[in-house]
Amino acid sequence: MSTQATHQILDTPMSTQATHQILDTPAAAKYLGKSESWLKQARVSGRADAPRFRKIGRSVRYTQCDLDTYLAARTFRSTTEARAASPAAGA
Repeated sequence: MSTQATHQILDTPMSTQATHQILDTPAAAKYLGKSESWLKQARVSGRADAPRFRKIGRSVRYTQCDLDTYLAARTFRSTTEARAASPAAGA
């Protein structure tokens, strides 16, 4: 990481640093409680229910903000509410 990039991160308020943290696939999988293979398969198949990711050259990266958005979209008050939101519910 360049000195300039390091300064940009360090000069950013802590709350912004956390939400803009960039994670590789193993770290993203751990953060979500999913397997690395699930994330890889979701990317390859283009699953609509997968978290957003970025391609940087040949590398795949996730932002913590995108992972938090993914998790927030899967927050429910009851199993009935979760079932109604499930893609399989319409089938």
